[in-house]
Amino acid sequence: MVKLTLSSTKGTGARVFPHAGFLALTPLKIEGVVRTRLDEDNKYILASDVFVAVRCYEARIGRAGVSQTNLLVDYCMQLWSKPAGEQWAELGNGEWPFRLVLPPKVAGQGYSTASFQEYRVFWRVEAVLNHIPMTGLGSRQVKTYDLPLMRYDAGEPLPLAPSTWAQVGSSKSPTSLRYIINTPPFSLGPLELLPVSLKLSPSGPTASVHSVELAIERRLEFNHFPRDVASIDLNSTTNLVERPPPSPKSSSSSTFSSSSKVNTSIIASVDASDIPRDEKTGLFMKTVTLQIPAQKSSSHWAIGQTMQTPLVTLRFFLRIKVTLSTFESFDLAERELTIVSANESDRRQAMNMVRARSRDAARLPSPPPSPKAPRRPHTSSGPGTGRAKKSRSSRGTDAGTGGNTSGFPLPSPPSSLSPSFLPPHSPTSLAAEYHSFTPAHSPLPASSDCNSTSNTNNISDATPSTTNTNTADSFLSSPPPTSQIVQAWEEELERIAAQSRRRSAEMRGGSMKEKGRRIRMKIGIGIGIGGRG
Repeated sequence: MVKLTLSSTKGTGARVFPHAGFLALTPLKIEGVVRTRLDEDNKYILASDVFVAVRCYEARIGRAGVSQTNLLVDYCMQLWSKPAGEQWAELGNGEWPFRLVLPPKVAGQGYSTASFQEYRVFWRVEAVLNHIPMTGLGSRQVKTYDLPLMRYDAGEPLPLAPSTWAQVGSSKSPTSLRYIINTPPFSLGPLELLPVSLKLSPSGPTASVHSVELAIERRLEFNHFPRDVASIDLNSTTNLVERPPPSPKSSSSSTFSSSSKVNTSIIASVDASDIPRDEKTGLFMKTVTLQIPAQKSSSHWAIGQTMQTPLVTLRFFLRIKVTLSTFESFDLAERELTIVSANESDRRQAMNMVRARSRDAARLPSPPPSPKAPRRPHTSSGPGTGRAKKSRSSRGTDAGTGGNTSGFPLPSPPSSLSPSFLPPHSPTSLAAEYHSFTPAHSPLPASSDCNSTSNTNNISDATPSTTNTNTADSFLSSPPPTSQIVQAWEEELERIAAQSRRRSAEMRGGSMKEKGRRIRMKIGIGIGIGGRG
């Protein structure tokens, strides 16, 4: 039997998988190693393929657990595959380093990791081995790690609402209220302030505004979703294709927009009294400020962000209630708000980190490979699964697929990122900045459909080998270093080796002298005692 493992290049001590980059703002990089190891019985397994994927799921939670699931993002790389024309092939020991780089547009189809009472969004990195069906074991092995990702983009701004007068009143009461509401059209993140400008004009000559109540209401609407499409096994790899969420600007007649259930909650509120009246215009005017609550940890229910998927529609609304001196109250027309997971300060801090890393990488060249690194001959039998031509007794240590056992990956070249920057303090500057941010090396072709056979001819580079040029990370192989750099490194290594030998010799000589001195002291003491006797 064969055992499948998934590990990070930085270790797997944590419950989550390490990653680099910022979701939906910069390219998201995930590096690791997928391994297959023979058990003590040294029996190979008949398999069809091995691949690694980064996926974003959404799930609806009921009383009995998860009732519906849907796949939002599926970005995968095939690491190994059977030869063309064969249904299965033998697989033994193997090792496949991988590096997945998700562009912002692809990763942006998912949302921040969040948990609600009846709904959940989460990311995973998964390694999957599809093999021949076996009784009690199924047809695949899956190893997963969670990815706690948060979106850093600014979201889609809402259309600017017209600043015109509106009127509200009751036919049973002679009193009415004319008003104008002004809210910012841009998106808001945690701890950012929402200024709301109000102009109020009661109809009665003696009526005045007593107080104003403002609240931000969150509405989680569960959409009608086909059961046959939504029943996705989280450990399955069949019928998992990328399903981009519908546009937030889609009409209410969309397939997924008829809601069956709505959960509402107030996430922020404020009361304002003593509304001043302008003597010239006779209007009651005041600007009231609300603060968006901070994002909570994973152990608490999330605040969420504006989103629309096949399963749910999550929106935020500003609700205003005005109470007059006549003790009559009016509910004004609600305003929709765009709430995102990261505020402007978080986005600028993220881009500053990216700039600093790119500058450091440009200043420090990558060291050349060690001249003493052992080189093992290539013993792979090709891109297929072919068993290495070894004796039966050596099958427990040599892979039938020619696994990469050298353990000396080539160094990565320095990153030469050159983002273009726009003037700061502009919401569009960051958008243009991360759209222009592209890595110097393009990743291997990755597909949004792990079952696609169109890229099976391109998997030879991901086949395990005893050399490091055929790994899934081969696109990072650096150009040959210059002769000056190689000579400098060789001289430095020789100097270090000579210094180490000299220190070892000094330590050995010192220890011998100390040992001789102790022996002479013991002999002298013995002679002195004998003379006195």
